[in-house]
Amino acid sequence: MVKSLVLWGAACGLLLLCTGCWDSTEINQLAIVTASACDLAPQKSPAKIQRGHSVLASVQIVVPALLLGGQSQSGVPSGGSQGAFITESDTGPSPGSALLPIVKRLSRRFFLEDRRVIILGEPYAAKGISELLDEMTRNPSGRLRSILVVAHHGRGLDILKLNYPLNRIPADAILELEESRSFVATNLVQFIKLMTDGGDPYAMGIAPITKKPAPNQIPFTMDNVAVFRRDRMVGWLTKEETAGFYLIYEQANNMRFAMNAIAMPGYSGTITSVLTHTQSSISPVLQNHKLVMLVHVKLSNQIIENGTSLNLDHIEDQLLYQHQLHQHIYRQIATAINALQHKYDADCLQFGKKIHEYFPHQWHALAPHWHDVFPKITPKIYVDIALPGSGNLSAPIFEHQQKPRSGGK
Repeated sequence: MVKSLVLWGAACGLLLLCTGCWDSTEINQLAIVTASACDLAPQKSPAKIQRGHSVLASVQIVVPALLLGGQSQSGVPSGGSQGAFITESDTGPSPGSALLPIVKRLSRRFFLEDRRVIILGEPYAAKGISELLDEMTRNPSGRLRSILVVAHHGRGLDILKLNYPLNRIPADAILELEESRSFVATNLVQFIKLMTDGGDPYAMGIAPITKKPAPNQIPFTMDNVAVFRRDRMVGWLTKEETAGFYLIYEQANNMRFAMNAIAMPGYSGTITSVLTHTQSSISPVLQNHKLVMLVHVKLSNQIIENGTSLNLDHIEDQLLYQHQLHQHIYRQIATAINALQHKYDADCLQFGKKIHEYFPHQWHALAPHWHDVFPKITPKIYVDIALPGSGNLSAPIFEHQQKPRSGGK
């Protein structure tokens, strides 16, 4: 009797484990949003845009049937030129309200939890993105780890429509570029943290390479840094300033693909090296009762090409190259700091946070008028460069004409 009761109880327990998921939803019942864009609504077609609608919201939605399908022999997705996604747009007085008409006309459940990338149009970012930040942090369907990028001199919608030949979903390409350390992205949590820790945030810029990219061409690049002051974008760093920014920005340590082609005075050709390791630190000190920011950068560079007649196994040639590389790196860092301090008055390097950590009492006095103090702080830059090797060859393979050195050799 006892044995039968035990067996009966075990059977009931197994039946409970075999129950299905009561709230499951099939993937073909979802409109999965992988990326979205936020722009200012165009003002040249009042018949199509309601009065008071100032925001154009766009979404990139996965088409599962095309995502699971194969590719044709030409390399184009079998679903056609649109790839494995569609884009939908509409307007509203705010980012959240502009999404509602899109939700209403979709035949599937609007699924925002998988949104990976948010592209801000430059005019919208320049106006201020506080409404978008509010919607993202309050909406329970929002994903706080979504990456924020800014369309360089353009609209987010135009970027959202581009196909990426190596990925069926373009948003995946942006994530993979960030994971490969090609650039350092800022997600929503990091953006708000940078904005509320006494400094200013930044975001990567994304720009189409050509107006009409070919089907098998990489459609966009991510080279520039958008500078924000609080929630409002105030400008762009140039390529040289961006390189310097990444050299001293702690989160960008060990970025890949950072190369320098250095021209040597008195010699034809250049020497190219790739950055293999970066270690940076920013620390404030008081010198004569004045705040000074010490910026230390330690770099390891591997020489991958010698297009000059210099023999890098000779110590004097190594020192000559190292001096030129040092000047190049120092100039990049100095121009980045100068742009942030004097062109934009934007503390994207978190000088204020560092002062708060080292000198909390002084920071409480400086915080209320920090943007008046920030441009006046003197930076002192120290750069240490190591060259672990010059490759498998000492002298260059080909002889190049060179101008004679002073004193001869």
